[in-house]
Amino acid sequence: MACSFLKISLITCCLSLSFYPPSHTQNQDIEVYFYGPNTRLYTTCKKLDSVVIDYLSRAVPGDVVYMAIYNLDKKNIKDAIIDTVNRIGKENFYLIFEKSNGKNFQDIIGPQKVINWCDDNTDDGSYLMHNKFIVIKNKSVLTGSYNFTDNSTEWDDNNIVIINSSEAAKCYEAEFLYMYENKKFGPYKNTINPPWNGKEITISPSCKIKIYFSPYTSPETVSNAIIRTLRNIKENLYFAVYTLTGNTGIDEEIMNLKSRGVEICGITELERVSQVYYFLRERGVKILVDGNRGYMHHKFAISDVGLENSVTITGSYNWTLSADSYNDENVLFIYSTEIGKKFYEEFLSLYKNAVEDIDTTVVKSAASDIMEFVIYPSPAVNANYVNFGFKVSSRVKEVKINIYTLSGIKVKEIPIENFCAHFYNEYTYYFDKGIFLVPDVYFVTLESVAHDGCRSIRIKKLLITR
Repeated sequence: MACSFLKISLITCCLSLSFYPPSHTQNQDIEVYFYGPNTRLYTTCKKLDSVVIDYLSRAVPGDVVYMAIYNLDKKNIKDAIIDTVNRIGKENFYLIFEKSNGKNFQDIIGPQKVINWCDDNTDDGSYLMHNKFIVIKNKSVLTGSYNFTDNSTEWDDNNIVIINSSEAAKCYEAEFLYMYENKKFGPYKNTINPPWNGKEITISPSCKIKIYFSPYTSPETVSNAIIRTLRNIKENLYFAVYTLTGNTGIDEEIMNLKSRGVEICGITELERVSQVYYFLRERGVKILVDGNRGYMHHKFAISDVGLENSVTITGSYNWTLSADSYNDENVLFIYSTEIGKKFYEEFLSLYKNAVEDIDTTVVKSAASDIMEFVIYPSPAVNANYVNFGFKVSSRVKEVKINIYTLSGIKVKEIPIENFCAHFYNEYTYYFDKGIFLVPDVYFVTLESVAHDGCRSIRIKKLLITR
């Protein structure tokens, strides 16, 4: 391990020297942008909505634009879409969006706006059109983890990658047109062997990419491609993934890496902690939860940082069975030492604000007994109260709420004495006069105990400001 790029033991040293990444990197072939609530405290980087708007401005008369996006409520991006439609002609702009978010798109579709559009045609929520990509035909593609929303722009950690390659653009165009023209989405499109799936493209002498879309199984699933990449790791693996669940085989392969002595560190979103988080932690894998105000919404991993065989994986794909087998997703495998280092720098920035551990004394399994848990207002500005809404199964006999600091210190325990199992409950807690929570980010747990003794936990964030 002597040639390892940076050991985990050195990360803390780097961070204590106030190392923060540049907001983005650009070269002729690949542009990478990062933004999050902590990034903006230390840099003057562009917000990701500006990156999208600037990218749309590259489309000129004669171009065709294809956009497949999960959600959109950012007004300035909507305005940029209409400007692009007017500039290139409404017959040259195509849009696909997730049906469950359809209300957010109504003000940009219509006779004088976007006329070529469709949703993913599902009413039951069994799959999502979860892509976030834009193609300028035969020129380039923009993709990443960023949803085009106010919350994603202001509060979440995300990345955008722009590939300036006609071959990459053709791959994404083929995927877009297959969905758009055939009105096939999710598992319903898994009846073909798409030549654009798993396509390898040389971007430059020092960089190549592979492009995958889910839920195709030919030539292989995305999870298979990730597992094959993990098996080739020599030195280290760093990942920042919004949510990880079982049944993909990725968690087992991470354990195989640990048994081989590979250095591993991961970060996941606090509010999406799953069985896999505990499975990995209990077996000695260093995995943390984020400490930012919004969501740690990245879905990236970097292997063998600093080595010639370094690979970066990024896109819309969470490491879940749903993403692998049901959702429309896209993933980039970038074989580039330079790009790997840029994502590693973002990982270090996330690591500085991540939390080493959360209370694991509660049984990890049964979030199933907690059907719903919300907190409002959050952010709570000059508030002396907080509202909790929750719904638990009919099995539950006890409920309590705990508030923790980021360091894991319990600052408040709130027993809920009167609640109705199986129904939605609302509870307002007023802080003791003069004893308010100081401005900060807190972890709030809803913990339940069933009649058979099974305990459940659901975790949310609470932001207090003055």
